[in-house]
Amino acid sequence: MKTLKTIIACLIMALSCATFVGCDKEKDSDSNGGSNSIVGTWRYSGGDGEEIYVFKSNGTYENRYTPRAYETYVYYGTYQYQPPYLTFHEDGDSWVVSVSINGNTMTMDGDVYYRQ
Repeated sequence: MKTLKTIIACLIMALSCATFVGCDKEKDSDSNGGSNSIVGTWRYSGGDGEEIYVFKSNGTYENRYTPRAYETYVYYGTYQYQPPYLTFHEDGDSWVVSVSINGNTMTMDGDVYYRQ
């Protein structure tokens, strides 16, 4: 009977340890689609119009820009996000912008975008 109690106690301790070791909130929030991930749809609306970025987990993006009362311009390319820098690649050109993400808010070169 004493041996059975010892075995059960050891199993409970092993399961408890495995549960705590397996949890890592920091990793979860930065993985694809997590709260601090750039993957998703981001919208900016300001005095000069509306801009929507769709960043996909495969490294591609779509940018829709609609100046006030004008037609929508659509751009496609690839991106690399290494916080705090976002590098765009489009039609042979590349450029880098500074990005800060806090939950559903992204600040990119001073403009504030909201996750949709």
